[in-house]
Amino acid sequence: MSGPASIRSDVQQIVEQIATLPPGRASRDEQQALFDRLIAIGPEAAPTLVALMDDRRPLPWPAISLESLAPDAFEGIRHYGPKQVVDALAAVLNQITGEHFGFIYNGATEAERTASVAAWREHFRMSASTSR
Repeated sequence: MSGPASIRSDVQQIVEQIATLPPGRASRDEQQALFDRLIAIGPEAAPTLVALMDDRRPLPWPAISLESLAPDAFEGIRHYGPKQVVDALAAVLNQITGEHFGFIYNGATEAERTASVAAWREHFRMSASTSR
């Protein structure tokens, strides 16, 4: 099993790969595969994703597909159109934690993005302080 430092490094590298895919040339499948790698890391990726999520770089391909995990889901796959890295990371965090702090998965205003990032950070700050 990977330790926290290794997980942190892996998550940072994957997020950087996503953000630096060449616009227009990056395939949707390549970007989706990187999101799938983040999701596969699981909840252990969440603290690093929260730390990195205020990333306003444009997403090379405005798309992410996530397996619907809700028992009452009416579709097997959820599709979103995130515009910036922050939008996509919020969707990934929702997928791996089940938490939701503002629906920015299809893009959002700057105020909505700022509020979502702040809420995720507060949630993890509170989680860390109660687990001590």
